Amino acid sequence: HLDHTMDLSRELALSDSAYDTVVLSDVLEHLPDPRLLMEQVARVLAPGGKLILSVPFLYWLHEEPHDYHRYTSHGLERYAEESGLEVIQLTSVGGAMDAAADILSKAALSLFKPARFIVSPVQRAVLFFGRIFPGKRIREKTSGKFPLAYVLVARKPFKVYAWVDKGY
Repeated sequence: HLDHTMDLSRELALSDSAYDTVVLSDVLEHLPDPRLLMEQVARVLAPGGKLILSVPFLYWLHEEPHDYHRYTSHGLERYAEESGLEVIQLTSVGGAMDAAADILSKAALSLFKPARFIVSPVQRAVLFFGRIFPGKRIREKTSGKFPLAYVLVARKPFKVYAWVDKGY
């Protein structure tokens, strides 16, 4: 059930400070100018409201021709802060082995359709390996430089009012 449908590359027809949470799941990379949407999200969030955002990084081109950007953690932080949001958490997802498995799997599928019978078990094996000690250690050590994706949580700050004692 959708409450609203709208063009996210334009000003949002939503009320100021009306929403407690905005979720943007793999959306930002499809916008020619993501700054506008980030500013609009900050506008529609209530004070204390949160943005939950995910974007791919080491990932194949998708939804072409509308796949415009890949964001680093530094770029995501900057967009959030320039929009007036405080970054609460920024997490990289995956690591070198996850990125390599994903790239090789997608390449194999695009070259050879029956590869789907091999790709799925390989991806499951990488996921399993990433949960046990050596794989978990590799993922932790490489996720910062070789992430598959990022997840960002940001908050719209509460307005702070200063009280000044004029000594009356």
